Amino acid sequence: MDAISKYEHVPNRHEMIHDPMMLEIIRRSQSAAPDSHTATLCDWIFLGCYNGFRKSKWCNDHHTTFARIKDPLWSGPDAVSFIAEDFSFFTRAGVRLSNIATLSLDQVSYSTILHPQQKNNNNFQSITYGK
Repeated sequence: MDAISKYEHVPNRHEMIHDPMMLEIIRRSQSAAPDSHTATLCDWIFLGCYNGFRKSKWCNDHHTTFARIKDPLWSGPDAVSFIAEDFSFFTRAGVRLSNIATLSLDQVSYSTILHPQQKNNNNFQSITYGK
């Protein structure tokens, strides 16, 4: 409860994860399995640092339901948070790797993330990330 109380007094909730905390997460993720909770958490934190993800893009408030886009004119997937189809992986030649379950990181040269709905209404923006 002390940590929550301290965090509530941080202006604009900056510095939620301090450098020593991040270093510890990195340290733990290096010895964890690539698909472990620790490694996944580390990846999401790094990705969020460069993207400035809002909470609604990477998590949900409940474990049994998820937030949906409520705009009656919306077409396409209605999940507010990212879904697997929002991520694409490509070779150096620009060939999309379609089966992510069988690919290796050595095959991936860059990836894109599709942002179907954004607060600024720049919807369906695709952002490219290099390796």
